[in-house]
Amino acid sequence: MEKEILTRKRKARERELIGARDVAWTAYRTVACKMMEMSIAAQGQDDVVKVARVAAEPSASATSRKVMNMGIALVLGLLVGVFAAVAVEYFKNQAARKNDIPA
Repeated sequence: MEKEILTRKRKARERELIGARDVAWTAYRTVACKMMEMSIAAQGQDDVVKVARVAAEPSASATSRKVMNMGIALVLGLLVGVFAAVAVEYFKNQAARKNDIPA
C-alpha cells in the first residue's frame, strides 16, 4: 500500500518536472530567437546595399512554347475528363446497387 502511494507521488512529481522542463525549453527557444532577430536588426542598420554587377541584357529573347503548352493542356484536360466520367459512372452504379438490395 505504501509502495503504491510512493509510486503515485513519484509519477506525479515526474509529470510536474517534465511540464516545467517543457515550459523552460519553450522560453529558452523564444529568447534565443528574439536575440537572433535583434542581432540581425542591429547589423542591418549600418549596412549599405551595394550592387555587385549591373544586369546584363539578354542576347536572345525567350522562346515561346505555345505548341508544347497547348499539348500539355490537351492531355491534362483529357485525363481530367476521363477521370470525371469514371467517377460519375462509379457513383451512379453505387446508388443503383443500394437501390437493388432488398431490405
